[in-house]
Amino acid sequence: MNLTPIAPALGASTVGTDTAFTLGTVEQGAACCIAQPHLQIENLSVSYNAHPVLDGVSLDIHKGCVTALIGPSGCGKTSFLSSLNRLTDLIPGCEVGGANQARWNGYS
Repeated sequence: MNLTPIAPALGASTVGTDTAFTLGTVEQGAACCIAQPHLQIENLSVSYNAHPVLDGVSLDIHKGCVTALIGPSGCGKTSFLSSLNRLTDLIPGCEVGGANQARWNGYS
């Protein structure tokens, strides 16, 4: 298997000696998703027992696009997803705030 470094001109980031790699060549082409947001989150805040874990998170997710939430353990990925499907309602001491709304296909 040959790993090919992604050229910085294509948006790859390098930090120190770290370089992003892909299994093949990166080709530019037409967008694979619709430019209109399918799911919109505005100014979301989540706290547990008055300890904030997310503050002011806004995100548009477009229909047809692959969206990945990545980050280290404990950075709030699960809290973010749990607040969207209201699993946080079941957690004592959890508060969800901010604009406190998500729009799906433009509807609140």
